[in-house]
Amino acid sequence: MIALSFLVPLCLLVQTKVRDNAITQAQQRASALAPVLAITTRPSDVQQAVDSFNANEGLGVHLPDGRLIGTSHTSASTWQRSARQRLTFSVDTGAGWHYLQPVVLPGDQTAVVEAFVSRDDLTQGVTTSWVLMSLLALGLVLGSVGVADRLGTRVVRSVKDLSHAAHIFGQGHLRERVDPGGPAEMAEAGAAFNAMADRVVELLAYGAGARRRSLASSENTTDSSPPRVRTAVHPPAHAGGGAPGRCDQLSRVRTKTVSYVVRRR
Repeated sequence: MIALSFLVPLCLLVQTKVRDNAITQAQQRASALAPVLAITTRPSDVQQAVDSFNANEGLGVHLPDGRLIGTSHTSASTWQRSARQRLTFSVDTGAGWHYLQPVVLPGDQTAVVEAFVSRDDLTQGVTTSWVLMSLLALGLVLGSVGVADRLGTRVVRSVKDLSHAAHIFGQGHLRERVDPGGPAEMAEAGAAFNAMADRVVELLAYGAGARRRSLASSENTTDSSPPRVRTAVHPPAHAGGGAPGRCDQLSRVRTKTVSYVVRRR
């Protein structure tokens, strides 16, 4: 649509420009004959002046006596009206564009210069220009479609690769990584995914190490505490004998045990 919005006005502009150039040239040829008619109206001189413009039979002069020098494409009533009213005007018909310019001569006489531009001359080269511009616009559209399709394919492929890597990583395959590629945004997303995966692996490794250290510390504590309790509960054989002594021993053991439990909390 963008190419079409530029193509249509450009084609119309070319058509208008070609028409304006053809009309301007015809007017200039007609105006150039006015000085010649002001000097002489001899048919041979006027004919030589008309031939010098090489106007492709598009230029004619109606002398005051009615004789025609060159070629006429208008009716007699039309050029006679221009001579009578001494009025410059143009007529656009199906055959082409007609331009009539009266020239006032000595003795209050009037000659009329007629310039004609055919329909083919008004549109000369327009069709070729339209075809070339249409081909250019078509090439631009096809090129843009190809570029957009390629870019879209790269984006879709990158998104699929990232989604697949995320699913695999979520299933526990911690070695899964994505190859950053595609557009800059997708490459940045892939690099961020790889960095996140590396960080997750580091955190899991750190957590596993901390757990092993915690278990090892608990085992060392458990192994070192019972002997002290057993020593307190089972005193050596050479400890004081008798019932009172054993009661005192049991009381001290209970006190030490309670104190140990309180400290461990």
